[in-house]
Amino acid sequence: MSADRNHRGQVDRAVATVTQATDRDMLAAALCAASAAVTGADSVLLAEVTGMLLHEIARHDRTGSAPPGLRAEEITLPLPPAHEDRGMVRHEIGFAVPASRRAITVLEIEQAATRTVLLVEGTVGDEDHAAVLLLIDLAVATAERLDSEERLRAQQLRLRTLSEEIRGLHSAGADPALPHSDRAAEFAAAAALLTDRERDILENILQGASNAAIAQTHTLSIETVKTHVKHILRKMGAVNRAELIARSG
Repeated sequence: MSADRNHRGQVDRAVATVTQATDRDMLAAALCAASAAVTGADSVLLAEVTGMLLHEIARHDRTGSAPPGLRAEEITLPLPPAHEDRGMVRHEIGFAVPASRRAITVLEIEQAATRTVLLVEGTVGDEDHAAVLLLIDLAVATAERLDSEERLRAQQLRLRTLSEEIRGLHSAGADPALPHSDRAAEFAAAAALLTDRERDILENILQGASNAAIAQTHTLSIETVKTHVKHILRKMGAVNRAELIARSG
């Protein structure tokens, strides 16, 4: 029973390590370290696969482990092909140093653009294998969250720039120097014709706020917000929010 509690505690700590990463480099290192902690492996390597070559993304080696940990450049045998079920594949690998062959467990990571694998030194048992797959799923979800946050920051930066251009057009009442692109200029010119309230709500829409959130921000009823949104879409020449946001960039 105590061994089960200890294992659950290791998994919980590993999950926290992965999900609390604040950037992709930290996330990659956290996944390797967490996988090593859960499995007890001396070395874990996260790598991108290109043809028969491995390109290291991150690695975790247990302090004082021997022989030396996994190195992408030292793997001389091809990895097994990708598996749709992401099942465990035990594979013998070769190293540059003769007679230092070790078993590793290869776990596939689902990525849209690249093939990525997690190499865990040694044989991974079924319980640990399930835990590492959980960590991989959490790492993928965390990467998606980090990407979304980065896109949101970029959108907010564009929004601040656009808001300044909108205020400039509104205050000048004339045609000042055009914004950075024709599409942005057209968007800013249309936004300048909105009322002050509509411009405030437009900024909320571009930030991805829901009608309920906008209503709470401006102390309005949801029906009033819906009416403002309809007016904004009509004045901006957009069919829906998605088109409106797309035209703002």
